Amino acid sequence: MKQIPWLKIIGINSSDITILPKNLIKSIKDADIVFGAKRHTSLFQSLNNNLEPFEIPFKKTIDKILTMRGQKVILLVSGDPFWYGAGNIISNSLNGNEWISYPVPSTFSLIASKLGWPIEKIFCIGLHAKSFKSTRHLLYHKAKFIILLKNGNQVLQFSKWLSLEGFGKSQIYIIESIGFKNERIRETLAEKLSFSNIRHPVSIAVEVKGKGYVFPSSTGKDDFIFENDGQISNKQIRAITLSSLSPRPAQHLWDIGSGSGSISIEWLLMNNLNCATAIEIKKSRALQIKNTAYKLGLEKLNVIEADAIKVIKKLQKPDAVFIGGGFTEELFNCIWNIIPNGTILVANSVTLETNAIFSEFQKIYGGNLTKIEISNVKSLGSKRSWDYNYPVTQFVLEK
Repeated sequence: MKQIPWLKIIGINSSDITILPKNLIKSIKDADIVFGAKRHTSLFQSLNNNLEPFEIPFKKTIDKILTMRGQKVILLVSGDPFWYGAGNIISNSLNGNEWISYPVPSTFSLIASKLGWPIEKIFCIGLHAKSFKSTRHLLYHKAKFIILLKNGNQVLQFSKWLSLEGFGKSQIYIIESIGFKNERIRETLAEKLSFSNIRHPVSIAVEVKGKGYVFPSSTGKDDFIFENDGQISNKQIRAITLSSLSPRPAQHLWDIGSGSGSISIEWLLMNNLNCATAIEIKKSRALQIKNTAYKLGLEKLNVIEADAIKVIKKLQKPDAVFIGGGFTEELFNCIWNIIPNGTILVANSVTLETNAIFSEFQKIYGGNLTKIEISNVKSLGSKRSWDYNYPVTQFVLEK
């Protein structure tokens, strides 16, 4: 016999409750308890007396819901419960047959419809608990965003940050309480935004304009993006190295002897599901890596200031490993004995001594050795010539 879900997750996007299907109205009326934000539960005061507002942090509400297993419980949420909504959080704690979801058009859909923006061409992002900086690499002239924010202060902070990044001419729509009786939409430029009475819930729609730096989609990004002391891979070498590492979505990288952290940073920029661990023994460089990650809002980078051999046994297993400095037989053996089958290992070297180790290991373990030489034109008196960089030997091996 099929189990009837005890928890109903109902999306709300309007103060007009008559648009809800009659069966959901009845479910709310008959529920043992109804959880939701006050703006949602207040709509049903005439139907049910057992209304429970969300607690902060939200985990307290989740814990309370879980104690009511088997009872008739309603969870009221905004729009689509599974698009930056509470549905994902609560469903992770339940079996699939314990709950059922009833979505309605999301805040993103409502705003896109108001503005006449094709939603498939828009960045739809929730920044309730994430840094604005996480959108930095996505900014380009005429890009469009719809962003869910925590409160009015975030609107002001976002517009100031956008202006500092060179996109102060961006058009910003401030959308408050969309779908409800007190809905309000105001429009201004990021550099001129000065509203002080912005109400929650609030979202913004942004059409990016300005002359700020636009991140290239390719690997081998410009060196100035990375805080460094000169210890940074040549951008062309970096592009080749990332190609050899072959990042796939949701993969974990070990970046050993990380230097500026440029490989880790670019690994993370390739897919927002990726994560990385950068291990750098020098304190000043570890701090530089953290600073770059903070500047770009990259929260999935774990920076460890340590000797790699002493810490890697305790780390989450990688899908790929890059050794940019300090390659030794001891380090290789330590890594090789830990990493799972299928892990890709890439190591770069500019010294004959390390190249000799590469050659010996390639004979034993297989893989591929590549010599990479990059030269650039520079002035030579009144003429020009090639400026030769140290050739890089790259060892690529899959376990």
